[in-house]
Amino acid sequence: MARINAPGESPMSHWQKLSYTCENSRFMYEEETGRLSGTKNHVKLMQDFLLALGLDDQTRDAAKGLPATQALIDYRMEAVKDPAKYHIGAAAVTIASEGQNLETLGAESRDVLFERVYGLRSEDLLFFSVHQIEDVGHVRQGLDLVSDICTDDHLQEEALFAVSHTCELFYGMYEGIYQKFQKGSLELPVTSGV
Repeated sequence: MARINAPGESPMSHWQKLSYTCENSRFMYEEETGRLSGTKNHVKLMQDFLLALGLDDQTRDAAKGLPATQALIDYRMEAVKDPAKYHIGAAAVTIASEGQNLETLGAESRDVLFERVYGLRSEDLLFFSVHQIEDVGHVRQGLDLVSDICTDDHLQEEALFAVSHTCELFYGMYEGIYQKFQKGSLELPVTSGV
């Protein structure tokens, strides 16, 4: 079975690995097919969202990310590529990033907010509404993984910082997009259509 514990850490039990692998297989099946949610492959759902914004694949591929977006990408990429930062990457990706669509209290959920602010339709935002449901399991799995690999106070503190910092980076990304939109330098269609 594939190794899912950090280098130098005590291995997860056979049953923990089996549980993680089975749950991950279910998530991968949904991401690739959309059959469990009754939608589409999740890449297709994101492409539908981008098309609703007026961005085809060629335009998307040629675009340069805003500085705050690049900061988010760079932080997570650095963490996941460095084996010594495995726990930081796991916390940043499986808890903070996967948890971005879980708003249920207080503020509006991302799909509702994007619909209102950017004039999109609910069908344009299926990527976010599907992930609001699916990512509950992803985050639970991430919490289990990070709990298993952060075996001392130092690792736990670094993982907690990674979650907090990643959330701050996400906020910066969304705020940067919104500010550009408000200034009129980020053009989105008033009404969308796929």
